[in-house]
Parts: sequence; structure tokens; C-alpha cells
Amino acid sequence: MGCRGLTAALTAEETLEYGARLWQLLAWQTERYTMGESTSVRKETAQALLASIRLSLELHFRERDLSPRTLLEGDPTVLLRAAEETVRRQVGRTRPLYQRACRCVLRAENRSLEETLRSIGGFFRAYDTQFFAAEVPCDIDYQLCRRAETGDGTSWSRRESGWPGGWSLAWPVPPV
Repeated sequence: MGCRGLTAALTAEETLEYGARLWQLLAWQTERYTMGESTSVRKETAQALLASIRLSLELHFRERDLSPRTLLEGDPTVLLRAAEETVRRQVGRTRPLYQRACRCVLRAENRSLEETLRSIGGFFRAYDTQFFAAEVPCDIDYQLCRRAETGDGTSWSRRESGWPGGWSLAWPVPPV
């Protein structure tokens, strides 16, 4: 669901408030990221933090069947913390699927596949659900039989591995 799709049900006034709440969350997240030492970061870091916020909220809204209006009610930082927990749970649900894929590769005797799975294993150590949930911290060095698509966080790992329950998130990040 794209950004416009997520906020399509909002009025013009609500859409402005939604944007203001996202900026509020970005300021709060930036302060958390710098451990209170600063409220400014490089443009690329701010874009990555905002992408993480948006992805986390979108996953949370989908998993809980919530409306984007939820962000307009109450404390947005409480909602973001809940969304971060949703992402952590999804990573937790993805790990057994990855482990299953690793067990199956023992029968495949395919070095490229083994190396790729080893790299994906690093995803679980390096994935940052709090600040960089929209990033995929692993390399794929496998000769794919179809064009690889990009994605975000756990959605990418589930979709590219052919694991059930995969989804595609295409939520463009506006310039910061």
C-alpha cells in the first residue's frame, strides 16, 4: 500500500495532521537515535529514520487492522513503540522459516544457495527494528532465475525467499 493509499481515507485536514505527526515522530526518533545528544542528523540518516517510522506504522496498522487515523489519536510515540514491537514479532516469526530453509539446503548441495542463506542469516543479527526497519542488511549472491525485486525489512526476506505470508511494501519516502 503506498503512502497515498494509506492516507486516502483521511480528509485534507487529517492528512496535514498525519504529516505533522510523522514529523513529530521523526524529531523524537532522531533524538533517540543520537541518544539525546542532538536533534539533527545527516539527510540520508533522516530519510532512513523516516522510512523506518513509516514502514513500522504501516506494518502495525496492517497487522492490527487499524486505520491511519490511529496516528491522530493519543501519543504518537506510544504508537511507534507498539509498531516497533510489531516489527520485532514479525522478525521473530520469520526466523523459523529461515531456519527451515537452511535445513532444506542440506539436501540441495548448491554452494551459491548455501552462501546466500548464510548471508541472510546475518539479517537477523544486523536488522535494526528500532531505527532502520526499512533496510535489508544482507547480501544476496545467488544466481536468481527471475529478476530480484526490492523491498523493506522482513517483507523483503519473506518475499524473496518464497516464504508464505510475504507481502510487498512500496511506500515512497518523501524528501527530507
